[in-house]
Formats: sequence, structure tokens, C-alpha cells
Amino acid sequence: VSLGSVAGIFAIFALATRGVVLLLRNYQRRERGGEPFGQDLIIGETARLVAPSATSVVAIAAVFIPLVLAGSRAGLELVGPMGVAVLGGLVTTMLLLVTVVPPLYLRWGYIAKPDTYADDLFASDLLAATKLQADT
Repeated sequence: VSLGSVAGIFAIFALATRGVVLLLRNYQRRERGGEPFGQDLIIGETARLVAPSATSVVAIAAVFIPLVLAGSRAGLELVGPMGVAVLGGLVTTMLLLVTVVPPLYLRWGYIAKPDTYADDLFASDLLAATKLQADT
């Protein structure tokens, strides 16, 4: 285990965390918007987010493939192992985002209630105004 591979693993961990959080936030946003929780929501949102995630993966891979191919040339002792770790992590991250997270969310997911905060606030203000008019 070299310093470069550890740095690559940390970078992939950050990328995977970002992808999972983004996916979960979008599931919950659609639920709060009134879409019913279920398989259609999960599949639709996952399919919608695959293209941007795949684009990021391809762009990152395009940067690291030449570094892996250059390998152990002088001056690239750190970035060679980093490239290998990043390329392996990119594949793992995409598999995680597409095949692991959606079924787990479907099984243990959060069922959001519609956001009614503004309606509740308006109703309490209206009730207070009605009481004020009745008192005068």
C-alpha cells in the first residue's frame, strides 16, 4: 500500500459518498413533492441520475488511464498506484450507485410526508387573525 493508493482510495470514498447522498436526497425530494414511495420512484430517479454519474466517471477515468499506463516512470511513482486505486474505485462506485443503494433504499427507505409547513403556518396565522377580530 503506497501513499498514492491511499490518496486514491480517499478520493473515491469522497466521490462515492457524494453520489449516495445525492441519490438519497433526490429520492426524498421527489417523495416530499408528492410522488408515492415505491419501485417506480426509485427506478425513475436512479435512471435519471445514471447519466450524470457516468459522465463524471468517464471524465475521471480519462484523466487517470494515461497515468496508469505510464506506470512506474520516473516522477510518477505516486500517481501510478493512485490511478489504479481510482479506476478500480470508479467501477465499484458505479456498481454501488446503480445496484446496491436503490434496493436498500426501497427496503429501508425513508417515507417522507409532504411538506406542509407553509400551509400549517398560514393556517395558524389565519386562526390568530380570526381570534383577534372576534375579540375586538
